[in-house]
Formats: sequence, C-alpha cells, structure tokens
Amino acid sequence: MARARTLFRAGQDEAVLALGVVADRMPDGPDKGQVMRLIGLAALRLNDTDEARRWLAPACDLLGADDTAATIALGGACLGAGALEQAEAAFRDALGRTPMAVGAAIGLARTLETRGDAPGALSAWRRAMAALVALTPAQSDGWMLGLPASVTRPPLEDQARVAESAGDPAAAAALRHRLRAVFPDGEAAEAVAAPAAPAPGPADTGPLVEITGGQDPHDLMDRARDADAHGRPETALALVRDAGRLAVHAPGPPDDDRTALALEAAEFLRTRGETMQATALLDALLEHRPADPPVLHAHGVARRAAGDDGAALAAIEAVRDRLADTDHGPLLALWAVLLEDRDRLDEAAALSERAIAAAPGAPSSWQTLARVADHAGDTDRALAACHGALIRDPALAWAHDRIARVLESRNQLDPAMAHARRAVAVAEAADPDGPETRRARLALAHGLLKRGDWAEGWAAYEARPGVPLRPEIGVPAPAWTGDMLEARRLLIRSERTGLIDEVMGLRLAPAAVRRAGGVPVLEVDPRLMPLVARAEPDATVVAAADPPDPALHDPAIGAQAPVGSLARLIGPDPGAGVTAAPTLAADDAWAMALRASYLAEADARTILVGLCWAPQSARPRPDRLIPVEAWAPLASVPGVRFVPLRPDGSGADMERFTALAGIDVLTAADEGDAFRDDAPNEDGPGETSPSDPDDMDALAARIAAMDAVVTIDGLVAHLAGAMAVPSIVVLAHAADWRWGLEGPRSVWYPAVTLARQPVPGDWATPMHRTAAALGRYRAAALAGRAAE
Repeated sequence: MARARTLFRAGQDEAVLALGVVADRMPDGPDKGQVMRLIGLAALRLNDTDEARRWLAPACDLLGADDTAATIALGGACLGAGALEQAEAAFRDALGRTPMAVGAAIGLARTLETRGDAPGALSAWRRAMAALVALTPAQSDGWMLGLPASVTRPPLEDQARVAESAGDPAAAAALRHRLRAVFPDGEAAEAVAAPAAPAPGPADTGPLVEITGGQDPHDLMDRARDADAHGRPETALALVRDAGRLAVHAPGPPDDDRTALALEAAEFLRTRGETMQATALLDALLEHRPADPPVLHAHGVARRAAGDDGAALAAIEAVRDRLADTDHGPLLALWAVLLEDRDRLDEAAALSERAIAAAPGAPSSWQTLARVADHAGDTDRALAACHGALIRDPALAWAHDRIARVLESRNQLDPAMAHARRAVAVAEAADPDGPETRRARLALAHGLLKRGDWAEGWAAYEARPGVPLRPEIGVPAPAWTGDMLEARRLLIRSERTGLIDEVMGLRLAPAAVRRAGGVPVLEVDPRLMPLVARAEPDATVVAAADPPDPALHDPAIGAQAPVGSLARLIGPDPGAGVTAAPTLAADDAWAMALRASYLAEADARTILVGLCWAPQSARPRPDRLIPVEAWAPLASVPGVRFVPLRPDGSGADMERFTALAGIDVLTAADEGDAFRDDAPNEDGPGETSPSDPDDMDALAARIAAMDAVVTIDGLVAHLAGAMAVPSIVVLAHAADWRWGLEGPRSVWYPAVTLARQPVPGDWATPMHRTAAALGRYRAAALAGRAAE
C-alpha cells in the first residue's frame, strides 16, 4: 500500500500499473481497494480508460461509500471510454453521497452534454457552480466577484433554500455567509432568509441541489411534484432522479413502499423523455425484485420505449415459472405483445386471454387478442375479441376496423362496409385526420374498390400512407387536377410505400400523360428505374430520394400527382385507362442470354414457365398460402421447364419444393454465365446475384425470358403483368382488393389470367385449371415458333 502511494505521488504510473499482479493476490478489504484505486488512477493519467475501469470498478465495490473520489474517478474512466450510461450512474452515485462534489457535478455535466441532453447538462453545470461557489475559500472572493451574478447567485440561493427546507440551519447559514461575501448588496442574503416556495412560471432556474445526507426519498418526491406543478421541470427531474436512486439503493432490499416510490420515479422520468434514466433505475430495482409483476411491467414498458424489446422479454421469461398464476393484467398484456412481435402467436393469444380475464374492461388486451388471432389466421377468434371489446365500449374504432378487414377478407363486403363506415365515423369524431381515421378510411376504400365502387373507393383511397405528398420535399409544382397542362410537363410522384403499389399505379401513367399532354417526369423507386426507363424512353425518369432529384424542380413542370391518385384523377374505372402495353421492360440482351441458358440441351418443343410458389412477406395471410403439395398437378404438363422466380428463394427451399410437389425446377447453376459480371446487359448491371431480393432488374430479366409465368399473389404477379408476359395468378377465395371480387380477368394487367379458389381451402380446382391453361400456353407458343 505504501509503495503504491509513493510511486503514484512520484508520477511513476507505469510502475503503479505493474503492481496489479500484487493487488490481485491481496485479500479483499480496504487496503486492496486503495491499491486498486491508485492503479486505476494511474491508468487514467496514462489515458488508458479501459484499464482504469478494470481497476476502479472493483475498487469502488471494496471501498463502498467511504471513497467518493474513487466513484468519481470511475465515472471519468467510463466517460473517457464512451460508456456514458455507466458514467452517469457513477457521477450521480457520488453526488448522492457527497452533494458538494464539484468533480462529480462537472463529470455529470460533460456526460449529459455528450449524450445530447442539453437541459440536463445545464442543470449539472449549475450544480457544479453552486458547489464551487460554496466551497471557495474566503480569500478567493475577489476572483468570484469577476463572475456575473446571473450565473452564480441563483444556484447558491437554490441550495440555501434546500438546506433551510431540509432542516439544516447550519448549512443554510454557511451559504448565506457565502452569498454576502460574494454579493455584498444584501439582496441575496435576504432572498434566502426563510424558505419560500418557487413562484409559478415557465422558466426553470435549475434543480434544487441536495447538500445534506440521509435524505428521505418521499420528501424528495413531494418536492419534485411541487416543482413540476410550479413550472420547474428541470428541478423536478433532478429531485426525481435522486428520489428514485435513494428508494432503490438505500440499505436493505426495497420494500413495497420504496418499490412503489421507485416505480413512480421511473414513470415520471420515462414520460418526460428520460428513457435511459428510467431504464437504469428499473434495471436496478429488478435486481431486488425480479418476479414482481408491477416492476416487470414498468421495466418492459421502459425497455420497449428504448427500442430494446429483447431485454424486456428476457426479464419476463427469466421468471416465467413464477408468473404462472399472476393476474397482473398490464404485465400479461405486455408479455403478449412482445411474443406477438416474435410470431409466437399461440402463446401471445393465451396470454391475451389471461389479461382479459384479469381486467375485462381493458380494451388493449382485447385489441391484442384480435390482432394476434387475425395474424394467426384464426379470424373467428379475432371477430369474437372485437365484439367482446365493443360490448364494453361501442365507440372503439379499432374494433370496427378489424371486423371490417376480417369480413372483407371473407368477401362478406356488405357487413364489412357497414363496420368500416362505423369505424370512420367514430375515428373522425375523435380526430378528423388522425392515424386511426386514415386507417379506417383505407379499410373502407379497399372494400369499395374490391366490389368495383370506383368513385367512392378512390376518394377514400386518398387516406393511404404518403398522401398528401410529403411537405418536406419542397417540389414547387401544384397538384394536378386531371386537366390538360398546355405545353407544361406532368410530374408523377413515387409515394415510396411499396413496389406493388407503384407498379400498379404506373399502369395508368400513359393515360395520365395523354390527358395532361407533353413529356412526363416519372419519379420511381430506385429499384424500378431501369425497368421504367426502358418502357418509357421519352420520359424523364428519376429515382425517388430525399432531397428530391433536381429534375423535379424543372420550371417546365406544370403539375404533380402521386402515382396512387392517378385512378381517381383520370378514372374512375381503371379498366378504361390501363394500357395493354408493357409499362416495365427488362434488358432484352440479358433476357435472351438467360433464355439460351435455360433452354440449353432442351427439346425444341420445350417452353419455359417461371414459377413463384411462396410470398416474400414475413407475415403473409395464412389463407393465401398454398401448400407445396398442391402444386403437383403442374408436374403433369409435358414439355415444360420450370424456372424459380422467388426473389429470395434459397437452394434448400427449392429442394423442399421439388421433393414435395414433384416438380423439377432449375437452379442458379443452370443459368450458366448469364449472371456473371460480364453478362450481356446494356445497362452494365455489374456483378449480381439472381437471388438478390432487391435486384428487380435481374428478376425482370428472368421473367422476360419466360414463355409464361405461374405465381401466387405477390410482387412477381405484378411485375409479370406490367411486363405483359402471359401469366396465371393463383388466388385464394377472398383475394386482395386489387384482383376484384370474381372473374378470370384483371383490370390492371390484360395479360394476366386469374385462377381463383371456388371455396376457401380448395386449391385443387385452381391448380388443375392452371395445369390445363399451361397446356394451352404451350400449344400457342409452339404455334408461334412454327410461324416464325
């Protein structure tokens, strides 16, 4: 110990670090703590913050509350290493034990500055200033007089008031003495002669700084509520932080009373944007009460707000056996939501039902159950949950909206529309243009458009995300009203809400351009740029971006329209405006190279059929998933070579499909050199992969190489339709609104044939129809080849 101190005072920091071997062998106790403290300080002087933390953390554990300096040094090491959460905790711990610790206050200020908490940092700097003024020797008052009174006096007055209120007249008297010495005008001393409640007002003069030991967390919380009520939010936050820390870290495990106070403090912090502070407090509380339902719930809410759902769920599931009989509704509801996000839908539904049993009047649990059941495909259960909620409160827009969506998914459109209109009415009464209102209007639009009520449907469809156009982009052109633009250009804007919406909307672009006149400017998803540019060689095609492409500021642009609004502006019946020509085009050379690779060594009477048998969506509608075995009838069609068109398909996925469906599909190896970096491609695609889910140009080249395409409802269906490639789309009985209610034809894609389920669950009928259609496609293709 003596040698360590001697070397440290001599500045021989490397030699002090070498004593680490000795320190490791010392028995635990204060002496070992002091040696480890010196080693950590030496490492700090050498700017080795990681080594400093390694020694200072155990030193603080050994020295406990007896050595505030070690805690401050640990905070400094954490700050230097970028461990800001640990640094803040260390500095606050030091200030809790020694409120006048200037170094801890300065360290806290620097930490909060680094974390971007400007108000908190300002409060900490004021705290440091107050402590510095109070501790400055009398002979230094001349220097202190050089500081503006507006900077130094208010924090000192705050401390004096706190001391007076806390029943520490000696401290208050000492502070009044300092005020008289530094500001000898008499006003400062009079200002703190007696405690006074802060006057209401919008400005916060800084947090009240505790300067005495043994504070009562309940008293701190009372004063925090008072400060908050009187317009002193920063003061309130500082007091709440200290109250929460004392409630959790006071000697002995927190009892129910201290736990309730800590939970109140954490909720206060979280609801005022101090998420990290709330989380740290609840982490510490959870160590003492790991299976306490209110603590677990508050911890989960805070962790979820901080974007750490994994930690929230881990804390709950670590004690799940001890929660088997809990009837704490909020915790059960939160647990259900966390499991839903991980697609553990059966467990989430069971927990939602437990939450409902615990608190039947809480609509959030009914809502979670309805959502989970719907996602799992149990629509009867989803409807029951919605109706259960409506019995308790008929004015729940979400319940009417969910019922409308479920009924629409069953093609029960009349009752679906009735609930959708009710959802819109309830939501509009609460917030005419709020998110719930827009969602309800969109559900109404989907039902109306599905049954062909075009005019009302497109009007309601304006509630979709991305409309009106984002105001921040600053494109000056006014909104197009559907009129001729008299030698000006029409700008058709991407809404950036998904490829399918954009591909479908662009089907009406030629009709819009004919109506407006001139050469259009098309803003599209970057992944679609080459496909649109080839199909529309006269248009100016730019990629959607923020900020927008400079071409969108062309003064020749007379008006702009979102791509999804074209049907309303030129319709209402899209069938009258949709072009039969392709609105997307692949690279012909690339497609020809692929076709040659696919047909290598094939019989001259073989045709190529692109096949997409599974969706990209991580959470597709279960009723629209086609069992792999159901595709087997296609294997009976002679003279067909099947090519996989799944953008994200893996080798294992194709092997499973081949084994279960009995259909041989080509693999990447069958593409030969067509996807090498020197593959024929006039746009220079560079090195690419046929399975890259974002490479629409590669996928389009594969589609263009086909004689026909067979696909489920998804992106491939829309790409093939927009490219005018003969296609069959296999649909569930209640298909997406884009495909209408009945019939084999699509208003959006004349080259597409729709093979619908006649009743839910019957995939055999549409698959046999598809196999028969493929036979006809093959005959037509061979006839075309013979005529060439």
